[in-house]
Amino acid sequence: MQVIETISHKAQRQAFSILIDRFLANLDKSENRTATYLKLVDQAEKFWGERCHKKRKA
Repeated sequence: MQVIETISHKAQRQAFSILIDRFLANLDKSENRTATYLKLVDQAEKFWGERCHKKRKA
């Protein structure tokens, strides 16, 4: 990896780490865990963009 790719990768990992920490904190407070999980999935899709493939129902 080049230096810029390494720095970018570290920044992405840190950003997602913060997202997971917030998710876990909200999960304990949330009455609707399904909605909280869906928010995490939505954020993950935004984070990974086109690299995130959704399963299609047959």
